[in-house]
Amino acid sequence: MATAGPTRLVDKLNWYTTSRAHSVWDRFSAEDQERMLSDDLSAGTSVSLVLTALITVGLVLSAVTLIGVLLTQ
Repeated sequence: MATAGPTRLVDKLNWYTTSRAHSVWDRFSAEDQERMLSDDLSAGTSVSLVLTALITVGLVLSAVTLIGVLLTQ
């Protein structure tokens, strides 16, 4: 039975980092790279949650407006 150890985000980018030299990315330490990847993932999650909330509020307001218009006729 195989067990999966904790994987780092930097290790998941191995396909990208080993393909060729990266002049900017390679300037950062492994800890900084891990932190930047973690920040990017949390920012992506936050943005998607905000957009989902905005779309939901828009749909609810549209439904309330439609019901209000239909009830006043």
